[in-house]
Amino acid sequence: MASDLLALLDHPGFEKAVVAGSDVGGIVAQKLAFLHPNRLLGLVIFHTPILGTMMHLIHHDKEQQSLSEYSLKYISHNPGDPYDLDHVVRTIPDPAYLADIKNYLQESPEYGMFYFLRKNFPGPPYGQNIDTSGMHYKMPCLVVWGMQEPYFSDKMLDGF
Repeated sequence: MASDLLALLDHPGFEKAVVAGSDVGGIVAQKLAFLHPNRLLGLVIFHTPILGTMMHLIHHDKEQQSLSEYSLKYISHNPGDPYDLDHVVRTIPDPAYLADIKNYLQESPEYGMFYFLRKNFPGPPYGQNIDTSGMHYKMPCLVVWGMQEPYFSDKMLDGF
């Protein structure tokens, strides 16, 4: 997906850009930053795991492993398997926003969202030592992080 983002920069002829992303888009933006740092003037990520730190925490931090337990059933999901959409949206406190997200998910291709988790979210076996030496930003970066994040430990910010 980072190559798709790079193609979007190349098509209009942008040599460099500030790239921003949230959630999955933040992951893609970070991958672009790691693979092609010379193409970015800056990086803005919000509500997304900070990849190098996340890889360490998910493998070695019990709190993050506990916070990530929700992902295990999605990582193993196959198209057609039942899933509880009410459980997926349970942490959204605003009723109107919850209804919007639930409707969006009902209309989205099931294989897309679950396939992304299966291919990109780290799961067991934990305890592995992952090489994160290439996961450093070489450009100015702004991280926007909300309080009471239900899926990521606040330790995520310690490694940034």
